[in-house]
Amino acid sequence: MTPEEWVRQHWINFLINHHDFPRGLFSLEKGMKYNQLQKRTDLVVFGRDSKPYLLVECKAPAIKIDENTLSQAMVYNTKLNCPNLILSNGLVHVYLEYSIDGGRFVQRKKPPKTP
Repeated sequence: MTPEEWVRQHWINFLINHHDFPRGLFSLEKGMKYNQLQKRTDLVVFGRDSKPYLLVECKAPAIKIDENTLSQAMVYNTKLNCPNLILSNGLVHVYLEYSIDGGRFVQRKKPPKTP
């Protein structure tokens, strides 16, 4: 298992077993095209309405969570339109939620509520 996969598996476990996210709403390594390039998300959780709800961008623990990580997640999110993002390397976690009032993502202290 790669270090990035280790982070992803821990997020799956955490969301299912500690936040009661339904297992059937998870999509792993979802492929998509962006500017003629094939891309792949790490983890997408759908809402009960079948719309993307949460995008989790996983990095290996040795990789910093920085603007590059955020940019990568935002590229994926231009196609998905998830209202919630998590950026994580397994040690550092950044929770973001789209604010309709502000028209932008704002940082939160906790993961989003169960869809």
